Amino acid sequence: MNLKEFLKPDWRKFIGFLIIVALITIIFQSSVMGGCCTKETNYFVLPFPSIIHREVNCNSPLASPECKSESSFKINYPFLALNLIFWYLISCLIIWIYDKIKKK
Repeated sequence: MNLKEFLKPDWRKFIGFLIIVALITIIFQSSVMGGCCTKETNYFVLPFPSIIHREVNCNSPLASPECKSESSFKINYPFLALNLIFWYLISCLIIWIYDKIKKK
């Protein structure tokens, strides 16, 4: 198998890629509490954190009067692109190994 065939997309690589991305997003999240009412959650963190959800909840009795409830997402596009490329290559590698084992 040459490099072009290894990287060529097909349905198995695409399904494998989607499963990997879903599992990584669900399993590996990190949440950080900042202050009394701020919570940041990082999604898609392996190998680079790409999507950050920041939530401010002012319903806490410790919240200051100037507090404003909000929710925001920050996407780090370079890291997101690197993550997608990395996990597609992992998907290609898994399918390649599966094909090698299946031929034997």
